[in-house]
Amino acid sequence: AAGAESTAGTGAAPESTAAAESAVSNAAAAGTGAAWLSAIRHCWWHYLILLFAFLVIRFVGTMISYGATVPGGIFMPIFVLGGIWGAIFGLLMVHAGILPAACYLNMIVLGMTAYIAATEGTPFTSILLATEMIGSIEQILPMAIVTFVAYYTSMALGSQPFIYDALREEMTFEK
Repeated sequence: AAGAESTAGTGAAPESTAAAESAVSNAAAAGTGAAWLSAIRHCWWHYLILLFAFLVIRFVGTMISYGATVPGGIFMPIFVLGGIWGAIFGLLMVHAGILPAACYLNMIVLGMTAYIAATEGTPFTSILLATEMIGSIEQILPMAIVTFVAYYTSMALGSQPFIYDALREEMTFEK
C-alpha cells in the first residue's frame, strides 16, 4: 500500500500503465477508500472504458428484459443504469478537477436518483429509496435538486409516457 499512499497526497500521476496498474493493485490490497480514489485518479480512462462497457451491456439487457413481456423487473436495472451514469459523470468531474475525489461515490447515488425520477416519473419515490439505501439523510438536498431537475427535464423534452405508464398501456386484459 506504500506505492498508492506515496502518490495519493501529491497528486502526481504514475509515469506508465504499469505504475497505474501497480496503484490499482496496491489500492485493492489496502482496501481503503482513499487508496481506491487515488487509483481512480491515476488511471481514470481505464475505469471510463469499463463503465461505458457496463452501460452498454446493462442497457441492452434492460431492453431485452423489458421487451420480453414476461414478469421480470425493470426497477433494479434502471437503478443500476442511473448508478453507472452517475459513476461516469463523477469520474469525468473528478478528472476535470470540478469535483473533489471524496465526492465520487455521492455522484453515483445522485445518478441513481436522477435516472429513476426521469424514467419513472417518481421524484419523491426515488429520493426516498436512495435515502433508505444509503442510510443517511446528508444528501437529501442535492438529491432533491438533481432529481427534480431530471424529472422536469424529461417532462420538458416530452418523455411520454413514463415507464410504468407505458407498461400499463401495453397490458391487455382478456375477458
